[in-house]
Amino acid sequence: QPLAFSYPGFVYGAALSWSFATNADVDLSDALTTFAFGDRANVMGKLAFDLGNTYKEPGVIVFNGNFLQWIYTVPLEQMRTRWHRSLAGNSNEILQSNSLLLENLYGTIEYVDNVMQPLDSAQIDRPDADLIKREYQQAARMLKHGAKRALLQIDANAVDKAELRAEIDAIIEEQQALWLSRNRPGGLDDSLEALYKARELYAE
Repeated sequence: QPLAFSYPGFVYGAALSWSFATNADVDLSDALTTFAFGDRANVMGKLAFDLGNTYKEPGVIVFNGNFLQWIYTVPLEQMRTRWHRSLAGNSNEILQSNSLLLENLYGTIEYVDNVMQPLDSAQIDRPDADLIKREYQQAARMLKHGAKRALLQIDANAVDKAELRAEIDAIIEEQQALWLSRNRPGGLDDSLEALYKARELYAE
């Protein structure tokens, strides 16, 4: 089975291949709800679409990447000194400004919480409905944790290291469970190794 996060691309690609002229501006949220999730509560399409746009919230737009993902493996200071050519718009200005970035990171966490709020009410008509919900919860957890990693590197008092250690331990545990629910074991060790490496930021 394909990962649920692939559905937006699959649905949009299918719509364009059927009729580009009429589907270029298709309501992707509605199409996802109907054709991918079969959600009778009309929740999952918008939730998937909006969560996929979380990368915009920090204001640091990385070409072919996601700031909230890269922050797991690249220190903030390294981004600030080496990434100016890899950023779009006024991203570098935001990246270099503690006050702007702090504000946007707190806003990112709030944004994810708001997007995820209706998840429990979704009525997904699929045999893997519960797994899909867990996968989206994990994605939201990882996005918020990425924002908190950046907050910690801006202001050591902004977040508690012990809480971040507990969070990433839960992320690691769920990552392993979700991976094995859909994939062969190959690649899992590399995925977990990156998370264990990220955990070193919270050493006492």
